[in-house]
Amino acid sequence: MEEKNDIISVQNLTKTFDEFSAVDSILFSVRAGEIFAFLGPNGAGKTTTIKMLATCKNSNLADETA
Repeated sequence: MEEKNDIISVQNLTKTFDEFSAVDSILFSVRAGEIFAFLGPNGAGKTTTIKMLATCKNSNLADETA
């Protein structure tokens, strides 16, 4: 998935809280110069994902590069 121009590449990002899966094996990449947004309903894991990428919150299982 990772390409030469990717500034962020995420594969299999997962975060669970006890039995609740807040983020379930998502994958995406962002290329240099690209505008990227997370869209979804409340409770979809958008904030949790950003916090994990910003290292404010540890993921349970991930293959991330930035």
